[in-house]
Amino acid sequence: MNPPLSITKVGQTLLLYPERAIFWKETRTLLVSDLHLGKSHHFQKQGIPLPGGFQERTLDRLRRLIEKTEATRLFFLGDLFHSKYNREWQDFQVWLEELTFLSNLKLEEIRLIKGNHDILPNEVYERAGLQLSESWSEGPFMFIHDKADKKIVSDQAESICFSGHKHPGIRLKIGGRQSVTLPCFHLNRSDFILPAFGDLTGMHLITHQREDEVFAIAENEIIEIPHKSSSVITTQSLGISENI
Repeated sequence: MNPPLSITKVGQTLLLYPERAIFWKETRTLLVSDLHLGKSHHFQKQGIPLPGGFQERTLDRLRRLIEKTEATRLFFLGDLFHSKYNREWQDFQVWLEELTFLSNLKLEEIRLIKGNHDILPNEVYERAGLQLSESWSEGPFMFIHDKADKKIVSDQAESICFSGHKHPGIRLKIGGRQSVTLPCFHLNRSDFILPAFGDLTGMHLITHQREDEVFAIAENEIIEIPHKSSSVITTQSLGISENI
């Protein structure tokens, strides 16, 4: 596994992980967004057959990230659970309870910044040990689910608002008529949008503006994508297979 990409913003160290998460080093806070847990069961109830294991893989990846970063705080930036209450919420509660028995984990705070899909009663989240917020502001950073709903005005001129909701992805030309679409982290001026962490999610293609910083996830590596709309990115530079 390749190491995370370390960047510095507003004097703070941010580690971008190919598992689709950001670790705020100074506060030992792990940021993830759009897990959409429960989506598989929701689809199955609608008569759409899906293979199992999506939620288990998502949560296993998250647990390994918590262990790797030694995070003491975990922030879900919205859309933790996809739909109404179903058995997969019970599975998630069991997963949370099991975390407390892992001696190498030191989580002191798990916060849910509520998203448009987080429609369960507040007491359901609170019983699971989650702290709830519509938005959260701390130091030079703000946290919200959808940047379009930004309601906080920071006192600091240089602030960054972290959000999810959009499931950002970028399409890159890789020679000839071929292209590849990759999930990405998208920093547009003061808005830092995370890719969806969940396995059962799609992507919304971004428009790469000149002032943007875009970090694509190519297999197990984070690649910064320059603003050159006519350029051709090679599969070798992306670190991915030629068989796209």
